[in-house]
Amino acid sequence: MPDPHTVVGAFTQTYYTVTSLPAASTLQGEELWVSDATINPAIGSGGVATGGGTVRTRVQSDGTNWRIAGWTVP
Repeated sequence: MPDPHTVVGAFTQTYYTVTSLPAASTLQGEELWVSDATINPAIGSGGVATGGGTVRTRVQSDGTNWRIAGWTVP
């Protein structure tokens, strides 16, 4: 049986704005993507995500906050 977390082929990523993210407490450990972060993950990985910017990046729930989790998407 294939790993259910493996993507084979193309997929469409859903982007959220930081203010539209679900409550971090409901998705602890999960990762989502945002389109309006203000923190560049190259220098601010691990910081609490804030919206209103133009950075597209992954965020991860620590159970309390959504934190910048890694690389950006052009």
